[in-house]
Amino acid sequence: MENIQMPERKIEKFKHEAIEALQDYCRSQVDLWRQVPKLSREADKLKGWTSGRYQMAYILGYWPIFATDIYGLRVELQTGEFDRIQLFEEIELGQLDSIVDALDANGVINLLKSEIGSLSATA
Repeated sequence: MENIQMPERKIEKFKHEAIEALQDYCRSQVDLWRQVPKLSREADKLKGWTSGRYQMAYILGYWPIFATDIYGLRVELQTGEFDRIQLFEEIELGQLDSIVDALDANGVINLLKSEIGSLSATA
């Protein structure tokens, strides 16, 4: 029985270490995350005041890691800390790659700037 539990413990330890590394990565980008509320507001204004991810950013100060799940994992934009970190317990190891991509604050900023640019061009 002990031999079966050993791999499970190693996997859980690895997952915990991966979550800590993701948190460190997210915190290291705090200066970028702090730009997201202003850009989200600008994009939202150009879109005609929608609801969801953009409003969550500039009203509540959170960026949902996945656009379709505003009640799930999110980044607190003033600190770079995860909000609702307990939800990481439900994440499968195979999902970590997409989470790393979603935690690229520079990518989020570029996405918002691109959207602002395209919406400004059509306005």
